[in-house]
Amino acid sequence: MTYKKASRAMWLEGALDLLEEKGEAALTIASLCRKMRKTKGGFYHHFGDAEGLRKAILDHWEAAHTSELIAATECAPAEEKKAVLDKMANAANWGHERAIRRWGWADKRVRKRVAKVDARRIDYLTQFYPQATPERRLALATLEYADRKSTRLNSSHESHLV
Repeated sequence: MTYKKASRAMWLEGALDLLEEKGEAALTIASLCRKMRKTKGGFYHHFGDAEGLRKAILDHWEAAHTSELIAATECAPAEEKKAVLDKMANAANWGHERAIRRWGWADKRVRKRVAKVDARRIDYLTQFYPQATPERRLALATLEYADRKSTRLNSSHESHLV
């Protein structure tokens, strides 16, 4: 039998899947190790403790669902940026996004992090309204973000779209 070591990213994706499937109450070291079919030693190697996992989940979510989208969009020619952002957002995992937001309803620290990420995303969208005043850019970006987020979060299908 071949032993395959789980990477930190694999643990984090497993944790997000667990969060999506069973909610924040099920996000325990024991349940994650069961899901991953790995030992607690493997868990502690990557995260140290449950709080380390929680922080890592939020960092991973922000990187995968925000930082990487922004970075890829910034590499695109100016006239293609919006299309690249839309394409990448549509390809992300909205089940994980929903799970993080549900977790935020129950955990004040998560709720604060979600609010920070939302503000970062809205701030990024303001660049797509260069002709508007700063106040109007913010309003338009906020409306666009709210519309896109609600459409994707309320999607009836569970495909992996962001």
